[in-house]
Amino acid sequence: MTLQSALAGVISEAVGILGFKRRGGSWYRHSEDLYSIVSIQKSKWDNSCYLNIGFMPDSEIEGPWMPESKCWVRFRFDSLNSVSVDDAQLLAEDASRDSSDSELQSLLVDRVATPVARLFGGVVNLTSLKVALESQIAKRVFVHREMRELLSGLEL
Repeated sequence: MTLQSALAGVISEAVGILGFKRRGGSWYRHSEDLYSIVSIQKSKWDNSCYLNIGFMPDSEIEGPWMPESKCWVRFRFDSLNSVSVDDAQLLAEDASRDSSDSELQSLLVDRVATPVARLFGGVVNLTSLKVALESQIAKRVFVHREMRELLSGLEL
């Protein structure tokens, strides 16, 4: 089992129960006024991969799906405050080589899929996204100017 396929399996299960639909290596959801997406990106240099997360006001989405790269808020999995350096290292090529399939899957569920599901379980609209950006997500994430303006006008 490759790291990418193991990750896809655990992410699909974790976010599928939250109403996400799959499209290739991405899972997306429309909820209230917010579009959410998580995507697996394979590294160009080795067998490691990245887990990209994005949010966009649902009113700005044309059609049912939009790639994470066009979202007004986007960041990688390791920008979640609950994710340690060791957790992020699970997406490195060495992690899949050094573990059995069942060990890798168990680690990915506990250290990757569960934090992602916790984030998406709590972020269902623009107001909860604003709360998450202030409390659960590192300050170094990309937030487009239009989204900063939109979120600044929301009351908590």
